[in-house]
Amino acid sequence: MSELPSNESLQSKKINQREYNFEEEMEQLEVSMISLVLQLKDAIVEGDYSSFLSDDTGGRMPTLVLKYISDIVFEKLKKESNKNKEKVKAFFLAAGRDLPEPNKEYQSKKYQEVINYLKKMNFGDRKILIITQFIDSGNTLKSIGAILKDEGTNIKNDFDFASLDIELNPDIDLNEIPWIQKQLKDQFGSKLFIGHKHDTAMFMRSRHGNLSGITRTDYSPVPKVSESSYNNIIKTRQDLKLMAEKIVEKVWPELK
Repeated sequence: MSELPSNESLQSKKINQREYNFEEEMEQLEVSMISLVLQLKDAIVEGDYSSFLSDDTGGRMPTLVLKYISDIVFEKLKKESNKNKEKVKAFFLAAGRDLPEPNKEYQSKKYQEVINYLKKMNFGDRKILIITQFIDSGNTLKSIGAILKDEGTNIKNDFDFASLDIELNPDIDLNEIPWIQKQLKDQFGSKLFIGHKHDTAMFMRSRHGNLSGITRTDYSPVPKVSESSYNNIIKTRQDLKLMAEKIVEKVWPELK
């Protein structure tokens, strides 16, 4: 007589049979997310990060996936370990090319708004992981790092960076250290985790605003949500939670 399938295997099958609302976009995103999570696996288990900081707009979806993944792993491990005393927090900063710089007088008021916005955030007592979607010049990440180091923020946390994709010469092996990894290490003592090269982020660049609901208007450090995208936001959140469940199953099969 054959054994009945366990509740865990039935649940796993149910998760894998579910489909994304935005199938094409999410399947592309999932590829880079799995690569990124594999690199962050030990850090997530060990509780190295107390907070995630999203470089909105593009960083919102990968940040939410990592938040959902961290929450799932936290719940599954909390009976076995007391290393993670609380769940990772997620914060969102409107950044990108519009992020004000401290050395430009005409941006001084906007820069102070960023400082005041970050001062209100309780990042916890461990490291911060700054998450973006795509690295081109790397200037945005360096700007965020410099702002976090500004004495006005009173932020004492060390931090690392994570990006879904990076624009690289196709002849460069991702296993080699890209120039931006060295710059971030030299400037901040930070690690940079990279998902894949180029393809996923370029595909998502034209879609993330519509899916995440984040819109760009006059600069404010507080990300703005488009009301017209509300239905898409709900469906996207459903997809990101499903993606987190699928990735946990693939990366942590021992936690079933």
